[in-house]
Amino acid sequence: RFRLAGHGIRGRPQVKIPTVGRVDLLIGDSLIIEADGYEFHGDEPSMPQFHEDRRRSRRASAMGMHVIRITWRQVMHEWDEVLADILTIVRSDRHRIRRGRAG
Repeated sequence: RFRLAGHGIRGRPQVKIPTVGRVDLLIGDSLIIEADGYEFHGDEPSMPQFHEDRRRSRRASAMGMHVIRITWRQVMHEWDEVLADILTIVRSDRHRIRRGRAG
């Protein structure tokens, strides 16, 4: 969130979206950033959470939202690529599409 603010992008953390649930960061109306940690998705006991996260992403996409899932490693070591993807959506104003009115 702080790295994005340095580029003039403000996001709201921990926003609850009906039928999707709480998201890590919402930029504009429809860009969801989810930070996935290995400890929650890296082994067999975490499989229910892995599947739930995919259900939530699928539901958000069906509502016309964009979901970017990133890992800690990507934030720390591949930030330029992550930032480029986020900026592509923001610069095209796709983060401002209202839920339910996409398309």
